Amino acid sequence: MSNRVDEGVLAYLGKAIWTLLVREYLVEEKSIDKLEDLQKESLKYIGVKAQSSIFIELLGNRFFTSEEIEVYKRGRNFQSVVQSKNFDFQSYRVSTR
Repeated sequence: MSNRVDEGVLAYLGKAIWTLLVREYLVEEKSIDKLEDLQKESLKYIGVKAQSSIFIELLGNRFFTSEEIEVYKRGRNFQSVVQSKNFDFQSYRVSTR
């Protein structure tokens, strides 16, 4: 699928999958059951800076396959027009690609 899908769509799907994984982790592993607490805690994992830090750590630990790194590199070259008020551009590029 990754070779046929536009980079922007890959980033969109990746963010959705990451958000779901974080939410499952918070509910199942950390046993958080209040919506306000879930939202607050999820920001520690879903925010641009958090995603960037986590990605860099996983990359350094050789977590990704060579195919996954190629998908990342494709996405890194994608020119996004979406901007958030609470980010620095470099962290945004790392976390969304």
